[in-house]
Amino acid sequence: MFTEKALIENYIVKQLQERGWEFVPTDELKREGYKEPLLIQNLIRAIERINKDLFRLAMTPSPVIASAASRYAHAKQSHFPHE
Repeated sequence: MFTEKALIENYIVKQLQERGWEFVPTDELKREGYKEPLLIQNLIRAIERINKDLFRLAMTPSPVIASAASRYAHAKQSHFPHE
C-alpha cells in the first residue's frame, strides 16, 4: 500500500540519515506536547554549542554582540526559568 509516509517521509529520513542527521521518533522527543512544533530546549542547546564564544565576545565593546547576548539570555530565562 502506498502512503505518504512510505513514499515520502521514509525516503527523506533515509536521505538525511545518510548525511549524518539523527532521526528521533515523535514519541521520544523531549517536548511538552504535540502543539509545540519547535523544540525550544534543543534549539537553545544547539545555539549554545554553535556559539560557544558568544558571551566572551559580549564582553568586547561591540553593542551589537552585547545586545544579541542579552536578548539570548533573556529568552532562555523566560523559557526555562529554573535551568
